[in-house]
Amino acid sequence: MFTKSWNMIRRQDGYTLIEMIIVMALLAIAIGLSGFGLNTLYTNNINTYSNQLISEIKLVQTKEMASKDKDYRLTLAYDSTLEQYIGTTLVRMGPTGTYSTLKTIKFPKKVAIKKWDGTTYIDIQPPNHTLISFEFDSTSGQVKNTANGDGRYEISSTASSRVIGFEVIKQNGRVVMDE
Repeated sequence: MFTKSWNMIRRQDGYTLIEMIIVMALLAIAIGLSGFGLNTLYTNNINTYSNQLISEIKLVQTKEMASKDKDYRLTLAYDSTLEQYIGTTLVRMGPTGTYSTLKTIKFPKKVAIKKWDGTTYIDIQPPNHTLISFEFDSTSGQVKNTANGDGRYEISSTASSRVIGFEVIKQNGRVVMDE
């Protein structure tokens, strides 16, 4: 009788407690590493999109100064339907023509863009702002529209703690990134 029950215990299939603990520990490590990877992904997205926006602002200024018969501008707005920020580069032939779209930048949904109002950063969303327009003078490169084109901006990720600041200087249209 004793040998029969001993043989049954030895032939049981399944996990022992030690094996189960090891599997759970490996799962916990894998989940922790994937969370770290997502945070890195969102940080890289912020870097990519902020660099893309700053490059586009500089490109609009350069094209405006190089072309005498075209009018270039970059608009930045929050689309409440898509729940994301959209930057649109526009061009117009002559002073009375209609604007056509050259390029569109769609920011990820977990991105916030804010503008400095003198005391604090305010979201570029209705009702605070409906549209930010970057327009430059064709001869001097100065920012034309002082109402909302120049100033300090902040791009941040709601998924990570990464914040990138930059400033568009009115006098020369230069874009300076914060260190």
